[in-house]
Amino acid sequence: SAPHEKALGYFIIPETLSTFFHEESSTFHKYERGQVLGFASHPSFQGASALYTHAAYRTGAGLVRLFFEEGAPFFTTLVSEVTQHPLSELVSFIEKPKTALVLGPGLKPTLKQKEILATLLQKKLPCVLDGGAFEGLSLDLLHPNAILTPHLEELRRLLKKESASFTELLKESAPL
Repeated sequence: SAPHEKALGYFIIPETLSTFFHEESSTFHKYERGQVLGFASHPSFQGASALYTHAAYRTGAGLVRLFFEEGAPFFTTLVSEVTQHPLSELVSFIEKPKTALVLGPGLKPTLKQKEILATLLQKKLPCVLDGGAFEGLSLDLLHPNAILTPHLEELRRLLKKESASFTELLKESAPL
């Protein structure tokens, strides 16, 4: 079996990165390429939403949907095709085939949003976790379809190793 089938998580290094990509025809329809659903960042950190929605399209997503708290301002994106929806509509899109999630970039999660993050992680959909998603995250919610992108301080807090170097964290946490 592949190493990632047994491990709860692993680090992506240049040697394994190519295994995540495959060639696709330029004639694919957007619904065949799948959709990426993401929490909008805090209105003070709209750059995070702009970056991850742009990255989702650049890596081949057919549709990118950005969800935000009701009453939040319209978010700036780098790609005009991004559709924006109130967070209350997220559930109606989650069951569609070929769905992946982006959770946490620029997010300052409220208690309600932390509960939503936990519910989404329990669905075990492919997801990228970043920034605010790590705040109060239980490692028990992680699954093999989750990619974590913490910076050093977020990784230290997540693993409860406040003074460890990146190399020490890499040795101690592989697999998570």
